[in-house]
Amino acid sequence: MEIWKPGDTIRVRSWESMFNEFGAYSTKSIDTPRVKFVENMSYLCGESVEVPGSYDDNVAGVINIEGWLLEAEMFVGHGRFKIHTTEY
Repeated sequence: MEIWKPGDTIRVRSWESMFNEFGAYSTKSIDTPRVKFVENMSYLCGESVEVPGSYDDNVAGVINIEGWLLEAEMFVGHGRFKIHTTEY
């Protein structure tokens, strides 16, 4: 399993790949372990994104990309994040 660090570029999995692994909560969302991947997020499928340097640690293993919460299982490679939490 890869460990993604801030600044790494990772790719969002395809809708079909996530659907085949996790199944659907409804016709418009995929039931991934921590957060749902909803239809409105599908424009991110196949896109490469940069791992942010910090995140809101209310949900472990989840990062914020363009206002959407994405978890490690939504990315190619099923890695995990090594990120510093936000300081207050």
